[in-house]
Amino acid sequence: MPTPSEAKTKVAKTYNAAADAYDMSANSFWDRFGRRTIDRLDLSSGARCLDVCCGSGASAIPAAKKVAPHGSVLGVDLAERLLELARAKATRQGIENIEFRAGDMLDLGLPDGDGMQICRHIRSGAGAVSAHLPVLMLTARDG
Repeated sequence: MPTPSEAKTKVAKTYNAAADAYDMSANSFWDRFGRRTIDRLDLSSGARCLDVCCGSGASAIPAAKKVAPHGSVLGVDLAERLLELARAKATRQGIENIEFRAGDMLDLGLPDGDGMQICRHIRSGAGAVSAHLPVLMLTARDG
């Protein structure tokens, strides 16, 4: 069994390798699920949001639009190449209230009790089928 560090390295390597095809039309379900995730959350203008395992921004970008102009979103992922895609998409869409950061959802380095609303979009990682089926874990805290 791999150590947690080895598992994180493997996940990052896998998603970085998939980055070139991640936003192709055959994978448009990420954007659809991301938008639906945000539609179901009670986010209001001015909210601060966290999207862990954000990938190329499928949930983070719609969240940034929803909480604008005074709110903000932090997207965190292990895969730097997916974060590059997310940054490019946000830039193309003129979204400025979003930050994408490489990091581990188990060790975000954020202060406890900061009042961020959390939109966790966790993908299961093993096997060809499960790699394509997102498991959406939605939680929200009052800011």
